[in-house]
Amino acid sequence: MNIVKKVTLFLLCSVLGILPVFAETLSASAGVPITASGTIQVITNAECQGCHADKTLKREAGPASGTLVHVPDDALKGTPHEGFNCVDCHTGIKEIPHAVRLSRPACASCHPAEEEDLKKSVHGLAAAKGNTDAPSCSDCHGNHQIKIKSDPESPTNPKNLPTTCAKCHANAETSKRNHFNILNPLSDYQQSVHYKRIQMGVKAATCSECHGSHLIRKSQDPESNTAKRNIPKTCGKCHTDIAKVYEKSIHGQALARGVSDSPVCTDCHGEHAAKDKRDPTSSIYPENISKTTCPRCHGNAKMMSRYGIDTARLSSYEDTYHGLALKGGLTVTANCASCHGIHDILPSSNPESSVNSNNLAKTCGKCHPKANASFANIPVHSHELVQGTYEWFAEMVRQIYIVLIVLTIGSMLLHNAIILFHYIRQKLQMRREGPLHVRFTSFEVFNHLILVLSFTTLVLTGFALKFPDAFWVKGLSFVGLHESIRGFIHRIAGVVLICQGIIQTIWTFGTVRGRTEVIALLPWFTDLRDVFLNMWYHLGFTEHHPHFGRYSYIEKSEYWAMAWGTVVMAITGLMLWFPAYVTWVLPSWLLKIAEIVHYYEAWLATLAIIVWHMFFTFLHPKEYPFSITWLDGKISDEEFRSHHPQEYAALKSSKEAQAPEDKK
Repeated sequence: MNIVKKVTLFLLCSVLGILPVFAETLSASAGVPITASGTIQVITNAECQGCHADKTLKREAGPASGTLVHVPDDALKGTPHEGFNCVDCHTGIKEIPHAVRLSRPACASCHPAEEEDLKKSVHGLAAAKGNTDAPSCSDCHGNHQIKIKSDPESPTNPKNLPTTCAKCHANAETSKRNHFNILNPLSDYQQSVHYKRIQMGVKAATCSECHGSHLIRKSQDPESNTAKRNIPKTCGKCHTDIAKVYEKSIHGQALARGVSDSPVCTDCHGEHAAKDKRDPTSSIYPENISKTTCPRCHGNAKMMSRYGIDTARLSSYEDTYHGLALKGGLTVTANCASCHGIHDILPSSNPESSVNSNNLAKTCGKCHPKANASFANIPVHSHELVQGTYEWFAEMVRQIYIVLIVLTIGSMLLHNAIILFHYIRQKLQMRREGPLHVRFTSFEVFNHLILVLSFTTLVLTGFALKFPDAFWVKGLSFVGLHESIRGFIHRIAGVVLICQGIIQTIWTFGTVRGRTEVIALLPWFTDLRDVFLNMWYHLGFTEHHPHFGRYSYIEKSEYWAMAWGTVVMAITGLMLWFPAYVTWVLPSWLLKIAEIVHYYEAWLATLAIIVWHMFFTFLHPKEYPFSITWLDGKISDEEFRSHHPQEYAALKSSKEAQAPEDKK
């Protein structure tokens, strides 16, 4: 109650002669001591400043005990409250000095409508329940230095309002205590087109434009500005023309009928992070409309089944040129909105619809200037062809091509298999005609075979989990190898690989041949020299090929890479297999590291086998069509002399040296 009201009430009571009777009531409501004789005891600002001018003055009690309560003499200068007395707002002060704890300023005495709105709002209801996080007037508007909304320094100015609201709504502790649905709307809003426009000084939506000022309701409240059915109206305050168009669309009409699944502005544009359509991260960026935005509903089989809408339209679009080009990054190709419209989407049966049969030529003509009615009849969704008049013809053409592909490619495979078999026979004939040398024992051949089978199984079943949509994975599922079975096989293959590695290690260090082999596989500086000599030879700079011993740098690098990979994959694989046991002794974040290592080590091993090992055993010109040594452990005399000249020469010298003694 301001001073004018106080004086008016005092004079009225004096005239009626009832001042003594109402003195106490008047005193309580006005916040000004009044004597029984009718004398008003006005507490002046000067009296208040007798204490509050002290810059070191602090609160003595309450949650904010110890905070400064200094008030400058000109605290209200330039504010809407300039000229007010302290007790006009702090009505609870009866005398000086006043009580240690005061009630909140009586803003409602001048702003009753705003106070009523606040009481009904989510903030007011929270405050009524004793929630200390609920904001008061001063939390949003400030204390003494309250400024009007248009003032650039006002906390409720459009530029500053997001930060003002974020004091609570971007505070992690406050958000957690109050179970906010959106933990940090400010970070999203700062990415939006609205925020960017406001920072440029252009009028755009802020927190209060959408949520309201004092009468803010929860989005679950049917009367809330952000209740789903009210969002088009809320956005329509700025986007008036678009809102009118949306109301007439199939989505707007469905929403009006109470269909909660019908999309509104925020479903397509986003909520706080509504971005410009030219922003590649925007949900309405051309490339994203058909990839994520429309498919959120039209790709949802459960939702679409409620309204009799065929989800095949979405997948069939992806098979057309438009869909494939969009996947390839061509953003100017037709997407959902290009044909069906944006806010004005109507069913094809509506004469005003852009996909109505009478309007298709015009719609297609936006991209294809010479489009006519016949052009417009070309099926846009690939599944439309088989559902139309020519279903039988399309199916016949498909079957003809399937037969043609099987016969053509099958005959090619047979042709090449005959040629391949011819060269395999040649290799076998060469091995029969000349002496054979034992390169690997039966144990080594068998151990290698187990390694090949377990590794291949691990690769197929492991990558099938990572790429479930790949055609070859669907093929595995088709023959009954679903993920549950593949997972079981993967673990069995892993155990086999680990056992194979253990057996190999025992054999290597427990037998004479094993120790001899591992010594021969040790890398030396001469291997580095051989790398350069080999490259120099194949580049044509020298005619002399490096002479390799029992194992070249190629085979040595393969062996130690295999040993390293087996250990790494075994450790990380076991960690991922038994995560509960791992977390007993190791921090949980190591499981994520193990997952990363397991995945990328699998890529490294697989690519190394394909690029390095397969080349030297299958694709190398000297090995075509493939080396047979891995099957029986034997090598022909010619291959021995060509691939391992140093070992061959040493073996020959050893035999020649033993020959005279044998004669004796």
